Amino acid sequence: MLYVIHIMKYIISIFLFLTSQISYSQYKPFIIIDQQTNKPIPFCAVDFLNNDGTFSDESGFFLADIEQIKKIKVTHLSYETFETKIFNLPDTIKLNSKPIVLKEIVINKNSYSKNLRVGYYKSKSVLSVVFLPKTEFIVFIKSSKSFINPIIESLEIPLKISKPSISSSVKEIIYGVLQLNIYDNHKNKIYSQIIKVTVEENIKNIKPIKLEEDICFPTEGLFFGIEMIGYVDNQNSFITTKKHEMIAIKFIESKEANQTFYKNIFYSNGDWNLLEKNLNVFHINSKNNFNLGLVLNLLSN
Repeated sequence: MLYVIHIMKYIISIFLFLTSQISYSQYKPFIIIDQQTNKPIPFCAVDFLNNDGTFSDESGFFLADIEQIKKIKVTHLSYETFETKIFNLPDTIKLNSKPIVLKEIVINKNSYSKNLRVGYYKSKSVLSVVFLPKTEFIVFIKSSKSFINPIIESLEIPLKISKPSISSSVKEIIYGVLQLNIYDNHKNKIYSQIIKVTVEENIKNIKPIKLEEDICFPTEGLFFGIEMIGYVDNQNSFITTKKHEMIAIKFIESKEANQTFYKNIFYSNGDWNLLEKNLNVFHINSKNNFNLGLVLNLLSN
């Protein structure tokens, strides 16, 4: 009888311990929708303002540990920024849309297409780096004098899919979610476009991206950012374990001045850091710089 009582006390103590652990970490679901249409807004950046954050999934949902965060900020290029204290946060977050004003483009009938190759094809010394979620690499590119009023129609980014040995967990992945960001000369974001890369794609060197809108390429240049949002499973939910990191981004070693920046989306306010000051990103030392190389497909107007 005493043995049974001791066993029951042990089970109860384990139960109370697990219950306390669950209550200590309270993950609560939220949804982000459009104020006017009530449609969900996918892939919003949700900053917990404590050097951490997440993204809303394809259905606008995200989880937040309400016991560990005090404030929250939601951003999306097409919507007004939403910020509030966690105890004021509604289950349904409604964002107001904002107009994105881009320079009107008139294409001449004598326009012709031409590629502007930057960095990637200038060297055979290429380094592939696993593209971690919640990070972004940004490269500055100037327009060429040989183009007349150039328009960016599409671009090619140096990606590679590293397929691990097939397992049940890998089969759950549908695609990786990336985002192309374009910034003006003052680092203000002027354009964003979601890029979905299926794990079955045979990507060895480049991923071509057709822009949803034509962008003017000013002579003073633009910043081009490739952001890794994360990986999505069969239920369109984000996967966060390291074993699912399958996409690599490629850099070229060059004696040219470094024009590539790195940032963690939610850490230290998303500060931009020149890559030559962040060699730990590559885990190697080199006398030369590493730059992200792109191919811009331009329309000379």
